[in-house]
Amino acid sequence: AAVWGSQFPVDCKRNQIYIGTGNYYKLPPLVQQCLDETSNLNLYSAPCNQRGAYGQAILALDMSTGIVRWSVILGPIDAWTAACLFPGPVPNPNCPSKPGPDTDFAQAPILKLNLKYKFGGKNRDQLFVGQKSGIAYGFDAETGTIIWSTQVSPSAPAGGMEFGSAADDKYLYIGNNNGDSLSYTLPDGTTTTKASWSALDLVTGDIKWTTVDPTTDVNQTSAYFALTVWDQLVLVQGGSRPFRTNKPTKGCLYGLNKKNGQVLYEKCIKNTPLGSGASVAKDTIYVGVGYNTSRVATDGILALKLP
Repeated sequence: AAVWGSQFPVDCKRNQIYIGTGNYYKLPPLVQQCLDETSNLNLYSAPCNQRGAYGQAILALDMSTGIVRWSVILGPIDAWTAACLFPGPVPNPNCPSKPGPDTDFAQAPILKLNLKYKFGGKNRDQLFVGQKSGIAYGFDAETGTIIWSTQVSPSAPAGGMEFGSAADDKYLYIGNNNGDSLSYTLPDGTTTTKASWSALDLVTGDIKWTTVDPTTDVNQTSAYFALTVWDQLVLVQGGSRPFRTNKPTKGCLYGLNKKNGQVLYEKCIKNTPLGSGASVAKDTIYVGVGYNTSRVATDGILALKLP
């Protein structure tokens, strides 16, 4: 399994780092046989997992030795490759014979220290992460125990939650890419098939607000890239999906109010998607422009004056 998110949080108190892993690319024959033989059973545990296999998991690693301190595997055993997108008249040999849902972790966890504990008692160090399954999680950093999990958006091979979440002292901010454009219900009871962004309470996992991508004149909206918290804004990238060639194409940067998700800032660029999360230096926002799809605009870095 691969490791997508490269910004590993460093826990100096415990001398460990935390990572999220992707899905497997191929399963050993004995594992596939076990899955076939147990596919019709309702099982509490996952009997087919092999010792030392850590696909689609959150791990704590000792920084001195690399030893796995703890691990939590989330979701079914999942083997998938990009070849599964192009099966053709004959199954692609590089796609597993029974591909999984491709709901791995495409981002690194976020570590928060001395945070209020949902179940009372002393404050605890906690981890937070979003999965391509559309589920966000809170963990105990000491033990790996799941404190809460919240289904925020539909699952899809393209997410769900992709290339990075953000957090302040109260909330986890996530992007809901909704890669298959499925209908899902928002906190106010309305439904949408567009991408969106949400704020979740760090202690409880409850959704505080969700804002749907307001981009218009595009076929499918996007919430792929990493979110950035700056002062009272959450900077997010919307507009066209970077992997699509559908026209018209437009990339948008939005500044959302941390308190309620209201769009306070908007900058859109025609003929190209945005291609990265945003960074802020003094009074300027920097964001990558372009992706490996058909477009007119030139790739590069865009510098925008803060409002």
